[in-house]
Amino acid sequence: MTELLARVNPELLRGWRAEATRLRLAITLLLSAGVAWCIQLAWDWGALGRAGALAFGVLSLVVTPIRIVGAIAEEHNRHTWQRQRMSALSPAQLMLGKAFGSTGLTDLAALCALVCWGLGVYMPADSFPLLGGQPEEMIREVQRVIREGFPLDAWLLVCANMFARFLALALAIRNCDRSTAARGRSFVVAILLSLLLTSPLTALKEGLTGRLAQDMPDSPMWFGLLPMDNDAFWALSGLVFVALASCWCWCAARETLSGGRFAVEAVAVSLGLGLWWAGTAYAAGATADFVLIEAGYGPGRIATAALLLVLVASAYLWGVAERVDRRRAREFLAAPSLVSAPAWLLILLMAAVTVAVHLVTGAFSESDELGYVQLNFWAVGLLGFLVRDMGILFLVLAGRVKRWPELAALASWLVLGLFLPGALAGADAVVGDFELYLLFSPISIEQSTGSLVIAALSAWTQAALMAGWLVWRSRS
Repeated sequence: MTELLARVNPELLRGWRAEATRLRLAITLLLSAGVAWCIQLAWDWGALGRAGALAFGVLSLVVTPIRIVGAIAEEHNRHTWQRQRMSALSPAQLMLGKAFGSTGLTDLAALCALVCWGLGVYMPADSFPLLGGQPEEMIREVQRVIREGFPLDAWLLVCANMFARFLALALAIRNCDRSTAARGRSFVVAILLSLLLTSPLTALKEGLTGRLAQDMPDSPMWFGLLPMDNDAFWALSGLVFVALASCWCWCAARETLSGGRFAVEAVAVSLGLGLWWAGTAYAAGATADFVLIEAGYGPGRIATAALLLVLVASAYLWGVAERVDRRRAREFLAAPSLVSAPAWLLILLMAAVTVAVHLVTGAFSESDELGYVQLNFWAVGLLGFLVRDMGILFLVLAGRVKRWPELAALASWLVLGLFLPGALAGADAVVGDFELYLLFSPISIEQSTGSLVIAALSAWTQAALMAGWLVWRSRS
């Protein structure tokens, strides 16, 4: 078995030998069993299940990213990372070896927590904290519902574990050559992204398969193709999230081994997540009447709006998380091309296409009342602010900021997009009927049409000024 694993993935075998010794495995098993036994004796099986679910979530979304990023940083400090980059490892071997080789003990503890969670679900419980002294019939009904939903909930949390694992490794590989602070921010970003991108899976699953689905006139359909009120769709969704994160990680491993540059993960991951959310928004808009906005804002336009929001968030994320390369940024400004374009610029182009589709679908909608006009200006203004902020990022990369240029760009975004409009809104700064905070903030659809026009013009004026500045810098 050892010889087979050495041929298949020597990096994984090396990581397991260094991390998961027999003594450490035995101590982890005994410690996990002892803690579980104490919890069951002190309370009941239900408390053990809740503790197991909490422990599995913490180990998956917090401890695992920290262990992976710490292992990469340790190899970089020992000067062994460069030797591995020059080895004969394939991108898949490097990805799987680093993703699972340094987390053997953590994975064993997570498996024990998952077993405790399952025992707490399937073993009889005396009571439920939220039900208090309710009748036994209600307790049995709640326990039945929990047991029926446990396999899917456990699968989604396992997918969240894989998502956080590959995401943390991708960021660690991209930032391994940067400062210690940049490597330290990798696991923080991975934790936050894992929570933001995977927690809605469980929340939406509960909403679209539970009582909310029963109140809907029709079954929710993802883009009218796949039913969303069954467990198969959500199990497949968790698998899709893992595939997108592994694609990102594989591209990062391929880039660090070959020395080339591959921005395909930006398009694949951002577009994949965006389409998933767009399909979910389409299903909600098509089946739930309360989601629809006045003036016939149909599910198709809701889907494009959701896709636009995901692409905008992805552009900002890639701008901060992607490895900074001043030379490439300056070469692109001197001779722009899609081959040398950074990832966030590709996402910006996809966002522009999404806005165009949003406007075209609105032009052929059945109604052209106030909601139609307001949401059009919202999409146009949001794209303008995105162009402005990506221009700021280019300017910082091509400028004289020597340390942490991505943090300088982030500070500029916060000042222009949050602090300045917040100060204007807090001071009630108004000229006539126009609120001045709209000059520096994404458009609020509750405003009048005239205010929306002024706000959109302000966004694109700032974008044009930033683009002109970049053109001047590239020529000089």
